[in-house]
Amino acid sequence: MEGLPALDTIFKTRKSIIEDEAWGLAIMPGSGINKTTLPKLLRTFLPLNLREVHLSGGRWMQSEMMFKRSGMDLGAGKEGEMAAWRTDEQEIRLVRDIADEMWRDYYQLNATPSPR
Repeated sequence: MEGLPALDTIFKTRKSIIEDEAWGLAIMPGSGINKTTLPKLLRTFLPLNLREVHLSGGRWMQSEMMFKRSGMDLGAGKEGEMAAWRTDEQEIRLVRDIADEMWRDYYQLNATPSPR
Protein backbone atom coordinates (compact mmCIF):
# COMPACT_ATOMS: atom_id res chain seq x y z
CA MET A 1 0.00 0.00 0.00
CA GLU A 2 2.33 2.65 -1.35
CA GLY A 3 -0.16 5.46 -0.88
CA LEU A 4 -0.51 5.15 2.92
CA PRO A 5 1.96 7.96 3.76
CA ALA A 6 0.20 10.40 1.39
CA LEU A 7 -3.21 9.33 2.71
CA ASP A 8 -1.98 9.84 6.27
CA THR A 9 -0.93 13.41 5.41
CA ILE A 10 -4.31 14.08 3.78
CA PHE A 11 -6.25 12.80 6.82
CA LYS A 12 -4.16 14.82 9.27
CA THR A 13 -4.45 17.97 7.13
CA ARG A 14 -8.23 17.53 6.88
CA LYS A 15 -8.48 17.15 10.64
CA SER A 16 -6.55 20.37 11.18
CA ILE A 17 -8.68 22.50 8.81
CA ILE A 18 -12.19 21.06 9.26
CA GLU A 19 -13.85 21.81 12.57
CA ASP A 20 -17.26 20.31 11.87
CA GLU A 21 -16.79 16.52 11.76
CA ALA A 22 -20.41 15.81 10.82
CA TRP A 23 -20.43 18.09 7.78
CA GLY A 24 -16.74 18.33 7.05
CA LEU A 25 -14.63 16.92 4.30
CA ALA A 26 -14.96 13.16 3.74
CA ILE A 27 -11.97 11.21 2.43
CA MET A 28 -12.85 7.86 0.89
CA PRO A 29 -9.94 5.60 -0.09
CA GLY A 30 -10.70 3.45 -3.11
CA SER A 31 -7.72 2.36 -5.16
CA GLY A 32 -6.35 -1.09 -4.34
CA ILE A 33 -8.91 -1.90 -1.64
CA ASN A 34 -9.40 -5.65 -1.20
CA LYS A 35 -9.51 -8.31 1.53
CA THR A 36 -5.72 -8.18 1.88
CA THR A 37 -5.21 -4.40 2.01
CA LEU A 38 -8.30 -3.38 4.00
CA PRO A 39 -7.16 -4.45 7.50
CA LYS A 40 -3.99 -2.32 7.39
CA LEU A 41 -5.93 0.62 5.96
CA LEU A 42 -8.53 0.43 8.73
CA ARG A 43 -5.97 -0.03 11.53
CA THR A 44 -4.14 3.06 10.26
CA PHE A 45 -7.07 5.37 9.51
CA LEU A 46 -9.96 4.50 11.84
CA PRO A 47 -8.22 6.58 14.55
CA LEU A 48 -8.23 9.49 12.05
CA ASN A 49 -11.99 9.18 11.55
CA LEU A 50 -12.11 7.06 8.38
CA ARG A 51 -15.80 6.43 7.67
CA GLU A 52 -15.95 5.02 4.16
CA VAL A 53 -14.01 2.92 1.67
CA HIS A 54 -14.72 2.16 -1.97
CA LEU A 55 -13.78 -0.82 -4.09
CA SER A 56 -14.79 -2.38 -7.35
CA GLY A 57 -14.29 -5.86 -5.94
CA GLY A 58 -13.68 -7.12 -9.42
CA ARG A 59 -11.29 -9.07 -11.52
CA TRP A 60 -10.61 -9.79 -15.16
CA MET A 61 -12.66 -12.75 -16.38
CA GLN A 62 -12.81 -14.38 -19.78
CA SER A 63 -15.87 -13.34 -21.72
CA GLU A 64 -18.68 -15.86 -21.99
CA MET A 65 -19.59 -14.58 -25.45
CA MET A 66 -20.51 -17.40 -27.83
CA PHE A 67 -19.45 -15.54 -30.98
CA LYS A 68 -15.92 -14.15 -30.89
CA ARG A 69 -15.06 -12.39 -34.09
CA SER A 70 -11.49 -12.92 -35.26
CA GLY A 71 -9.29 -9.88 -34.60
CA MET A 72 -11.84 -8.31 -32.24
CA ASP A 73 -11.27 -7.76 -28.52
CA LEU A 74 -13.06 -6.21 -25.56
CA GLY A 75 -10.42 -3.54 -25.05
CA ALA A 76 -8.84 -5.33 -22.12
CA GLY A 77 -5.35 -5.54 -23.48
CA LYS A 78 -3.83 -7.55 -26.29
CA GLU A 79 -5.63 -7.83 -29.60
CA GLY A 80 -8.02 -10.73 -29.57
CA GLU A 81 -8.28 -10.80 -25.78
CA MET A 82 -11.84 -11.44 -24.70
CA ALA A 83 -11.71 -10.52 -21.03
CA ALA A 84 -14.07 -8.24 -19.12
CA TRP A 85 -13.81 -6.64 -15.66
CA ARG A 86 -16.55 -8.05 -13.45
CA THR A 87 -17.49 -7.44 -9.86
CA ASP A 88 -16.98 -10.53 -7.72
CA GLU A 89 -19.86 -10.82 -5.23
CA GLN A 90 -17.87 -13.07 -2.90
CA GLU A 91 -15.01 -10.54 -2.74
CA ILE A 92 -17.47 -7.75 -1.90
CA ARG A 93 -19.09 -9.83 0.86
CA LEU A 94 -15.71 -10.79 2.33
CA VAL A 95 -14.43 -7.20 2.34
CA ARG A 96 -17.72 -6.00 3.86
CA ASP A 97 -17.48 -8.62 6.64
CA ILE A 98 -13.89 -7.57 7.41
CA ALA A 99 -14.88 -3.88 7.44
CA ASP A 100 -17.94 -4.45 9.65
CA GLU A 101 -15.95 -6.50 12.17
CA MET A 102 -13.04 -4.08 12.33
CA TRP A 103 -15.31 -1.00 12.59
CA ARG A 104 -17.37 -2.66 15.35
CA ASP A 105 -14.27 -3.73 17.29
CA TYR A 106 -12.67 -0.29 16.95
CA TYR A 107 -15.72 1.61 18.13
CA GLN A 108 -16.40 -0.79 21.02
CA LEU A 109 -12.79 -0.56 22.16
CA ASN A 110 -12.77 3.23 21.94
CA ALA A 111 -16.28 3.71 23.36
CA THR A 112 -17.29 6.23 20.70
CA PRO A 113 -20.53 6.02 18.73
CA SER A 114 -20.16 4.30 15.38
CA PRO A 115 -20.88 6.53 12.37
CA ARG A 116 -22.91 3.67 10.86
